[in-house]
Amino acid sequence: MRVVAPAKGGASLRPVALVVAAAALGCVAFVCLFAATQEEVLWRRAEEVVAQYAAGEWDPEETGVPVEVQAVPADPGNPFWQATEGSSFPSAAVSVALRHCAAQGLPAESQVARARLGDGAVVLLCRDAGDGTAELLVADVGAALRALRDTAGQLLAVSAVFVATLGALAWWALRKVAEAQARAADLFANAAHELRTPLSIAGGHVAALREGLCGQEEALAVVDGELGRIRALVDDILALSKADAGAVLPEPRPLDVREELYDALGLLAPEAAALGVALVPSMPERLPLDADPRLLFSVLTNVLRNAVRHARTAVEVSARVEGARVVVSVRDDGEEPAEEDLRRAFDRFHAGSDGSTGIGMAVVKEYTELLGGDVRIRRDGDRTECRIVL
Repeated sequence: MRVVAPAKGGASLRPVALVVAAAALGCVAFVCLFAATQEEVLWRRAEEVVAQYAAGEWDPEETGVPVEVQAVPADPGNPFWQATEGSSFPSAAVSVALRHCAAQGLPAESQVARARLGDGAVVLLCRDAGDGTAELLVADVGAALRALRDTAGQLLAVSAVFVATLGALAWWALRKVAEAQARAADLFANAAHELRTPLSIAGGHVAALREGLCGQEEALAVVDGELGRIRALVDDILALSKADAGAVLPEPRPLDVREELYDALGLLAPEAAALGVALVPSMPERLPLDADPRLLFSVLTNVLRNAVRHARTAVEVSARVEGARVVVSVRDDGEEPAEEDLRRAFDRFHAGSDGSTGIGMAVVKEYTELLGGDVRIRRDGDRTECRIVL
């Protein structure tokens, strides 16, 4: 059996990394631009407030920016300025303003200046108070700038979470796409391999018929049987392809599982009789369930067909209601399967120890899960049991 290796996703992850990096840079640029813009807005608003205060138009209730007034000597050579460093003043904002003036000199009359010292940030304006003194008007923006930095830090943290989430989702989506592509490649490659066998058998008997090596009835019987195998395989391939693509949407309606089971048994009866296998149903009560009849019938026929092909003499079919669930049990008396075969019973095209392959049981698992149920297979004494809970 040909096995197709999963597609490698390294190259496909490169655009994801580029997108994530671009998103990260974009978020950082946005936060930095936002912080710089808002900081300038704060400075300008403080300058407007100081100018309004100097003009006697300041309204603290409207501006919300605190303004303080500090009397200082107008002469920078005054000993006051030598004592400014390390001195204690009424507020941190005034201290920042005075230290700035001690280092840079008093700003020109009516000229607004910006000053930073550590975490402090103020806007100051100097005006002549007469008698060799001046007044410093100080507007404190330090607290607002610290709040802005905190906000920018929070935005960066949120951006980091967003970018990480985006990267994880993109990586997950690409992995899913790669897995789906690998499954599709594996499915069709193995399907092509499986189709060769019945086509070769049918072609061989047609050639034998032409050369007179076998009778017409024998050849037609073999060709008809192999065509049936091909039809079943194609149906299973289409079913799995639709399930993989998410195109199978269950349409539940009230039904009796017992009736579906009897219909499936009737369909499998000729095949069972040809193999000398008895079908033994035991379903004494109604089995009400809301389910999609198409999906349920496919599940039951595939499980029964698998049991018939592996049984020696009999397949026992029972079903019962357990609370809100319906439990269906299909048991055959065939040879005990290998542990590996039981573990991989629902794998697509798994080649069993007896050489049998197929995807019927893979369809069973997919459809059972779409119906909201569960299916298990195990060895129970001298029987192999497939148990479906719906």
